[in-house]
Amino acid sequence: MRIGNFGKVILSYIKFKLGNSFHMIKWAALISALMAATMGGVVRVTGSGLGCPDWPLCYGQIIPPMDITAWIEYIHRLSGALAGVFILFLFASGLARYSMQDMILKLIVFTPIIVIVQGLFGAYTVLTEISPMVALIHTGIATALVGLLAIIVALSYDYHDAKLGEGVMDWVGSYWRIILWLLFLTYVLILSGAYVTRTGSSLACQAIPLCGVPFADMAEIQWNHMIHRVFAFIVFILAFVVLFRAWQVKYVPINKIARAMMYVLSVQILLGIGNVVMGLPAELRALHLTTAAVFFAVSSSLVGVLWGIKMYNPDDVPISDSERHK
Repeated sequence: MRIGNFGKVILSYIKFKLGNSFHMIKWAALISALMAATMGGVVRVTGSGLGCPDWPLCYGQIIPPMDITAWIEYIHRLSGALAGVFILFLFASGLARYSMQDMILKLIVFTPIIVIVQGLFGAYTVLTEISPMVALIHTGIATALVGLLAIIVALSYDYHDAKLGEGVMDWVGSYWRIILWLLFLTYVLILSGAYVTRTGSSLACQAIPLCGVPFADMAEIQWNHMIHRVFAFIVFILAFVVLFRAWQVKYVPINKIARAMMYVLSVQILLGIGNVVMGLPAELRALHLTTAAVFFAVSSSLVGVLWGIKMYNPDDVPISDSERHK
């Protein structure tokens, strides 16, 4: 056997193994991205953003000094690097498994690009000493990456032979836009929460459900806080609508994801209230930020399931009433 042929055999074997490992790699990429986002939240609530004032090293060292803020920031960087490694594997595995005509590969191609941009913003955040706007963009990119990975995970399953119960297709056609709105407003909610933290508005309103101050007398930080609560209320109503409609269909993935979405959102709201009542304990703040990322991932996975159903069963998905009368 010539070396050229031997090389082709090796490449074919690597491609085969990567393609077969796709389902394991996609979950590793999503979980590692969630871990990185969680550590980013811990960095934020503990004020450890400048625990390592230089980049990519920490105080000019590979191993940081024995300082808690330095280690929190350093672990955040390591978790981000781990997510980057898994996303590179996801990219390679996606190339081995899919063709460029497949929508899922088109989505996968964006993931390493987002990771590179996110890393650059992370470095710039440190070098600009936590500029609020740069840090907010950094949070937004991390959240978008988690959502994209969750969509990829859900979309990668085969819906050709999905046993769609009665009413599922009507549900998909009618509520596709509502779920997209839910995802968009959840993203805005997460960014507004990050803005509340960055502007020191977390305890600006200590009454529940309103601020305890007449609207005319509210300061800017109190408006920042109340706007976050308003978005949370809207997201809760939309999530409840999605859950209510999910009960009317018999497709198990939709039911499970919709229920999980409401469970996580309920915990998230209770944690938010607990933060206000208990004066922002670091543990509750970290959990609040973690559940926000998990809720966005769960909501995104529902988008992925619906997208898969629409893509694999295009003739069966009816158009919504608004689309029908255009």
